[in-house]
Amino acid sequence: MPTLTTAVDPRAPHYVNGRSIMLERLRRLASAIDSAPGHAAGARVSTPRAGDGFRRAHHRIELLIDRDTPLLELSPAAGRDPGHAGPGLVTALGVVEGALCVLVADDPSAGTSPAGAGLSQYTLVKASRAAEIGRANRLPLIYLMDRLAGRPTIDIDPLFPQLATRRDLRGLSPDQVLSTIGLIRRVIAQLTHPATPADRVGPAPTARIADPPLHSETDLLGLAPDDPTVPFDPREILARILDGSRFDEFDEPGQRHASALCAGWGAIHGYPVAVLADSHNPPPEDITKAIQFVQLSETSAVPLVVLRCASTPAAGRDPGGPDQDVPELMFKTVANARIPHLAVHLGTAPGGGDSPRFRFRWPSAPACGADDGYIDPRDTRTVLGLCLAAIAGMAPIRRTAGLS
Repeated sequence: MPTLTTAVDPRAPHYVNGRSIMLERLRRLASAIDSAPGHAAGARVSTPRAGDGFRRAHHRIELLIDRDTPLLELSPAAGRDPGHAGPGLVTALGVVEGALCVLVADDPSAGTSPAGAGLSQYTLVKASRAAEIGRANRLPLIYLMDRLAGRPTIDIDPLFPQLATRRDLRGLSPDQVLSTIGLIRRVIAQLTHPATPADRVGPAPTARIADPPLHSETDLLGLAPDDPTVPFDPREILARILDGSRFDEFDEPGQRHASALCAGWGAIHGYPVAVLADSHNPPPEDITKAIQFVQLSETSAVPLVVLRCASTPAAGRDPGGPDQDVPELMFKTVANARIPHLAVHLGTAPGGGDSPRFRFRWPSAPACGADDGYIDPRDTRTVLGLCLAAIAGMAPIRRTAGLS
């Protein structure tokens, strides 16, 4: 498979400026999250850290998940506007007994509780989204709820009714609480079998240990496409997230124009994927290419990774002409696909009704309520790898210090 090269010059003024802007955005994002009541996690994918009390939502999650495995918190900045304490709810993807699970824990220190008087719209939205992710991807959904003044309840929303369990921890000693968490881990262990072919979406990983990209993921800090006047090649992004930077590009039969749409196949952490990435404001001719590529990808049943950038018509194009509908048509093309897809919004791309299994944003993208949170560009490959493991129905992670 062909290997992507790079033309990035880290000394170029636009790259240096873009990197500085991204680092400042990440600093502000981390500060906003860390300063919220009851929150101690950073903006990046993290490994467990010691907590400071069982009532802390993050500490309960850390007690449950496997040691030295990544923990991906979903929408950590949601609802943290000035004057709001936040949703009082932590939702995350974590590994329990080798199985990827959706974890939900409330934090009474934030002043809200899904079963109490502090219920807010942010709490409902986050809890609903966690349940949606669990059911869409057939993942165990575990609730760690501090419902009654420091007396948590542990709940498992079952994939199989016979494994349903609920344990009220009122009046239990710390040792008994830990014993109950051990019980939950044993229940989850019964689910840690590979998915059957009927359950699995897309091929299993092709390699136990995937090749890292040839080009540094740190370079992604300066590649955010948030200025429509600066030329942007999405292949520079793909070269830093695909295994071995290998990419088999799709060319539309009979194509006679320079396409602004990048489409092709590769792998992320061993999971084969189809990739659809646009540059700033692709022309209407690229809609045909997108449709043909999605239809071809459906035949191989591999998940689709969509990198979104385009938003409004480029300078010189008629705002009322057909070009204005190109981003919307792109969304519809992907939404109608019969394969699951993941979306990452890189620049000025708006939200959409394409219903991906997961949707993330770089800090260079505008805020939107219909997503699973901002991510550090350097974590794009790791985040996508976890999500691909989730939709493939596989137990994805060996006990290591992290993912390459």
